Amino acid sequence: MRKRRIALLLGLLCCVSCSSRNGGRDGGKHTPGQAPAAERFIGPSDGSVRDAHTGLEWTSRDNARGVTWPQADGYCRELTLGERSDWRLPEIGELQGLYDERLDQPCGDRICHLDPAVQVTNPYFWSATHKGSRRFYFDFRFGESLSPRPKPGLVRRVLCVRRSTP
Repeated sequence: MRKRRIALLLGLLCCVSCSSRNGGRDGGKHTPGQAPAAERFIGPSDGSVRDAHTGLEWTSRDNARGVTWPQADGYCRELTLGERSDWRLPEIGELQGLYDERLDQPCGDRICHLDPAVQVTNPYFWSATHKGSRRFYFDFRFGESLSPRPKPGLVRRVLCVRRSTP
């Protein structure tokens, strides 16, 4: 009877271990002391999600089309979701904070690395960060920030952010 209980307990431990490695949303690869990916974003279901790690609130989808930097900035400033209108274009570091190489989601015909609670249609996103006339954007495929020489007509997608109020 004792051997049977031990075997049952070992079997349960193995199942829990295997399911967290293979079946969990974050693949069992989260940092200790940090919320697993499945618990990171809380959605009020009004088109936004709150990041439990940073307290920032993000639009839960991008704008679904490429726009120039001035259009991206205007899009966020004019956005109203759930009676909240204090949206802005994120800084490059805030976009980097969304990048998570443990997670994969389709973004157009590519794979991007961020929680699927934030849906994207392309890997490239404008930020508010700039150096002189260079505007930075973020690549969710490789986790890189880029600042090309200014070109009229360069288009990227938009995610908007705001400081969440409790």
